[in-house]
Amino acid sequence: MESRVGKSIKNTVFGMVGLLISQIFSFIARSIFINILGVEYNGVNGLFSNILQVLSLAELGFATSIAYALYRPLKEHDEKTTAMLMNYFAKIYRIIALVAGCCCIPFLQYLISEDISELSFSIGQLRIYFGMYLANTVCSYLLAYKRTIITADQNAYLVSNVDNLCNIGLNILQIILLYLTKSFYAFLGIMIAKTVLNNLILHLVAGKKYP
Repeated sequence: MESRVGKSIKNTVFGMVGLLISQIFSFIARSIFINILGVEYNGVNGLFSNILQVLSLAELGFATSIAYALYRPLKEHDEKTTAMLMNYFAKIYRIIALVAGCCCIPFLQYLISEDISELSFSIGQLRIYFGMYLANTVCSYLLAYKRTIITADQNAYLVSNVDNLCNIGLNILQIILLYLTKSFYAFLGIMIAKTVLNNLILHLVAGKKYP
């Protein structure tokens, strides 16, 4: 069995290399995004990304706490306690996803600038854009609890590899679609599909590794 020191080294190496490559592709995709869609859409992209990052605060360290609580049962092969914690985690994350989605929708109009008439898109389009960003955030919660058990067992490199590969694939597809369609809807649609696929892969990996 691989030692915890060996796992830590593997996690660090895979994480740093994968992150570097992923950031390079992300930079290229962002540059092409600005060149094709312009600074207005880049501003919307940045604004909504920052706003919805606040939703991650809904965890309040919950994922870290569960990961810490999983260390002992995983080490002692206590499947009953592990299953109990994972089921509890799943319920909490689904509640967070539901609350996050429902709480944001009534406040959409307050996120819209008053000089919307000067922009190249309508208020209705802006609300759809935000709805797609919100859908992406909510989707990220639905299966995210499964990645915690992988991390808690010091196999974070598996999570890093899946995340980075999906991010690279996302950027490549977004670049292709931007050139073909010049559509912000297509850009956001790929983003949502990537989030679902990313979490689904980790869900399957965790299910197979920790049946």
